[in-house]
Amino acid sequence: ESISQAAINNFEVFEPNSKFSEWDSKVRELRQWTIDSLKTLESFFEKRKIEGIVRECHGDLHLNNIIWRNQQVEIFDGIEFNPHLRWIDVINDLAFCLMDLEANERRDLSNRLLNNYLEQTGDYDGLQVLRFYMAYRAMVRAKVNRIRLSQNHEDDVHSTSAQLCEKYLNLAELYSKPSSPRLVIMHGLSASGKSLISKSLAEFSGAIRIRSDVERKRKSTQSGQSETAENLYSQNQINKTYLLLLELSHKVLNSGYSVIVDATFLKEENRLLFLNLAKASRIPFAILSCTASEEELRRRLEKRGHQGKSVSDADGNVLTQQIASQDALNSEENFSTYKFDTEKMQGMTEVHQFWEEFSRVNGNDMNVTELLSAEADRFEPWSTD
Repeated sequence: ESISQAAINNFEVFEPNSKFSEWDSKVRELRQWTIDSLKTLESFFEKRKIEGIVRECHGDLHLNNIIWRNQQVEIFDGIEFNPHLRWIDVINDLAFCLMDLEANERRDLSNRLLNNYLEQTGDYDGLQVLRFYMAYRAMVRAKVNRIRLSQNHEDDVHSTSAQLCEKYLNLAELYSKPSSPRLVIMHGLSASGKSLISKSLAEFSGAIRIRSDVERKRKSTQSGQSETAENLYSQNQINKTYLLLLELSHKVLNSGYSVIVDATFLKEENRLLFLNLAKASRIPFAILSCTASEEELRRRLEKRGHQGKSVSDADGNVLTQQIASQDALNSEENFSTYKFDTEKMQGMTEVHQFWEEFSRVNGNDMNVTELLSAEADRFEPWSTD
């Protein structure tokens, strides 16, 4: 009820105005989209509240209320006068900062912040309402600048307030439009550079990165399982992890976001799960295969072990096992595979060029996914219940 009232109230200041008539149709469409979205998401809002995700938050988390001081982020000037604007969904609070970073041409930082939030919390369910909240927050900023136009009696469409108002209206419109998600899986032995490439690609593309090491440990922590390398890298545990990654990927894709799955994908049967998901979802699919010499891989693993900062527990023994048991990419998979020799790469230009090319591919233009066996046609979308 609180979010409904706040979202609709954003439009009250946008009365038809001859000086800014070009905004009228856009505002009408956004208002109707907001009303429709509130109805569609009503049960989801209630579910989030029951689960305790509606909490006392900052409430006004745009960039003007955030500073960098003493080598850390400081947030100030939270909403105190209205508890309805302060007690909100956590991802609603985050959405304001994400939106404002994009408004200030730092989409990379917005994507990094979102992926870090999801990695730390596992709140992939929140993606279902994130675009709505980002549109809502963009409308808050549009409303503020529309009020400034009235208060300052600014009639010039080129004034700062008018330009800002239009910018935030355009952002809200962008978030209200359907997206075209796509699915990418990484491929390669431990320490081959998959995480580095997937991190850079996620920041560049806006895709959600799902990391096998992170989700495996999250699951084992929740179940109270011992986090020994023997347990984490047993074949049974590996299979369970890929099913979990599949479920999360389906959930994220259904929320309208592209997915990058950061895992080794050394077994053909596990790659097939995600090929089938792409086919069932009728979306573009790609494999990013990372390679390096065995000598370099062992050097990286040894360095990683000394530093003790990696979320991965893979070591030289795990690498030996991977090399012996891996399935090579088959001829069909190679149609959708982009290969990166991470010993020779200079920066991430190649990776970003891949995405620019891949983002132009339509679901009907897929290669491998149209060559799948009849088993793929029997695939049923993964349950998100």
